[in-house]
Amino acid sequence: MAVSVRCGERTLRMTVDRDVSIRQALDTTDIRVRAACGGLGTCGACLIQVLGGDFNPPTIAERQKLLPEDLANNLRLACQLRARGDGELFLENPAPRSCWRSLDTAQLCRATANPEVTANVYGAAIDLGTTHIRLSLWDRQSGRRIGSRYSINPQVAHGADVLTRLEAERLATPEKRHIGLQARHAIIDGIRDILSRDLGEITPILNTLGKVTIVGNTAMLALLCGSDGSALYEPENWQHPIACAPDDVDA
Repeated sequence: MAVSVRCGERTLRMTVDRDVSIRQALDTTDIRVRAACGGLGTCGACLIQVLGGDFNPPTIAERQKLLPEDLANNLRLACQLRARGDGELFLENPAPRSCWRSLDTAQLCRATANPEVTANVYGAAIDLGTTHIRLSLWDRQSGRRIGSRYSINPQVAHGADVLTRLEAERLATPEKRHIGLQARHAIIDGIRDILSRDLGEITPILNTLGKVTIVGNTAMLALLCGSDGSALYEPENWQHPIACAPDDVDA
């Protein structure tokens, strides 16, 4: 279905599947609704107005959260709203701009439940790419994916390829770990984005993550761990594993 969303001076046009909420569709764009409950309809933050078109009737969650006069004025919760045909919407109070976008989880792997995990059940999985960072937050006990995001790797400011970044790190004596810290900060920022929008709280969960798994090419992992990657310049190491272990695991 073709759905247009007016927000300020801008009109966003997108194609939306019947089984995808308006909130989910907008999360893949640079216009996002405010959210703090992961799409359950309990926070009431994702208000959006229907200007016309064919959408599902108000859900139980909406009738519990919205006043009758709000529903009469065609105000809806974007997380509960689904298009059944073409339509037009108006978003008055979008979420603050963010560099993070939601990933389409349909093509991503699924996890299995692990009932043996009884403490620090949350875990993060990160794909540290040369150009993009992709990450997911999981409940390891239930195997539930809480949210997934992607964004540009801020290290691109130091070069589009890994050799340029390694050289920049080797030459940048005043801030030897700066490039690696950029990736670390970006990862934490992406996880915080998931926590704030999909669980509604940040610090308590962030402080008790039970497992973090990061994959990437050798240069990206070396920089992330605080190394300048000098070993990668030595031919004798080109056919051997390179240790990519941070010297500050707690951090």
